[in-house]
Amino acid sequence: MIFILHVCPDLCPFLAGGNECISFFVILSGFCLSLSDRDYSCSAKGIIKYSSKRIMKFYPLYAFVLFCFVAENILGIVISKDYGKIIPFSIHLIVNLLLLQAFVPSQFFSFQLNGPSWYLSATSFFYIVFIPVITFIKKRIRYLVFVFISLIILHICIVILLQGVKNFYFWTYYFPPFRGLEFCMGICLGLFFKKYRNTNKTIVWFTVFESIVLLLFVVNRFFLKYTSLYSSIERYYSIIAIVVASLIIYVFAFSRGIISKILSNKLFVYIGNISFEIYIVHALAFEIYFVLFRDHTNIYVKTIIVLVFTLIIVFGYRLVVRFIQNRRRSPI
Repeated sequence: MIFILHVCPDLCPFLAGGNECISFFVILSGFCLSLSDRDYSCSAKGIIKYSSKRIMKFYPLYAFVLFCFVAENILGIVISKDYGKIIPFSIHLIVNLLLLQAFVPSQFFSFQLNGPSWYLSATSFFYIVFIPVITFIKKRIRYLVFVFISLIILHICIVILLQGVKNFYFWTYYFPPFRGLEFCMGICLGLFFKKYRNTNKTIVWFTVFESIVLLLFVVNRFFLKYTSLYSSIERYYSIIAIVVASLIIYVFAFSRGIISKILSNKLFVYIGNISFEIYIVHALAFEIYFVLFRDHTNIYVKTIIVLVFTLIIVFGYRLVVRFIQNRRRSPI
């Protein structure tokens, strides 16, 4: 859905919808991180060590893509001889290198130099606050459901209070602390799942549950795209998206229904394993397409071309990483 939204939203309007996708992945991030049984050191040293290790898993590829966009922008400045852009561009570059672009309420910072990377900025924030948050929640594990509901209520209250505020879209879409509420929901959901993961429900029951949550997803998409039901309060539909996303993540995490068995085939699992890399590089692939083809192809060919460029970059990066790892392991 995110790929279609960024590359060619007209290809499938029913699926396109960034806010719901972001909610899903933010909740999923908190959910997955909370499943670990390791003990975390809630100290400055422990937090820095954990977050830096997590960030470095994606930072090399992010830096490569950033370098490509930087080279393109510098070339544009030189060709146009508009050297007055050097200082603001340098500031912008520093902000992106430090992964702070999601904290700046300006579209210039959020979308220039690999627009989708604002989510990596938010992800870095999630990694930094993860240990303090999960430590806090674990101490209140008896009130897990209450904490989860409280987070949803707080989310609703903030959305209502921010109605009509300048940069409303930034505060409720990009700003990492606000998205952090969904991240905390994911942590609560993960801890709740760990507690009840050994349920004795049969495959029939889980197939029914999976079918219901998918039906809810389709119904929600229908009301969002083809009715004005959610228009009374701006961004109110995101609350529905949070509930639907939480249900999908929780139910499918058991992987015991027929639908989840089908989705657990090797192809889908492999695509899932490279999905984060696809997200990081697809804006670069789109830029390559724009330079080479511009708008000379229809939406279907355009999507295929960008996807091919994306996969070439991802697999090329993986080959380089594997080569470096093999060189490190080989004896001198």
